[in-house]
Amino acid sequence: MELPAPALTSYPEERSPWRKAAIVSAGIAAIELVVAAQAVDLRGGPRLGLATGRAFEEMRRLVPVMARSEPPPQDLEPVRELVHSGALAHASHGGVHDMSTNM
Repeated sequence: MELPAPALTSYPEERSPWRKAAIVSAGIAAIELVVAAQAVDLRGGPRLGLATGRAFEEMRRLVPVMARSEPPPQDLEPVRELVHSGALAHASHGGVHDMSTNM
């Protein structure tokens, strides 16, 4: 699976090693999120924590459940953008998110 690198602007700070590391890290996290969400679905939607459940729902809005024989999506840019935006980091913590209510 190949992750397309987002275009960097002409601003020097956009080319910094830290900026590049952040872009690569968000891409790796996107792959991890897709794989983890698929595992949750294949296990029958176990109970997730509130923040984990919200992250799962956000990710599933972007990437639907894949059939067992279906390859992962080639374009993970929307998930990478979700990670990079910080939206997942702002999910509230605590409580339990019951996946059975979503099915």
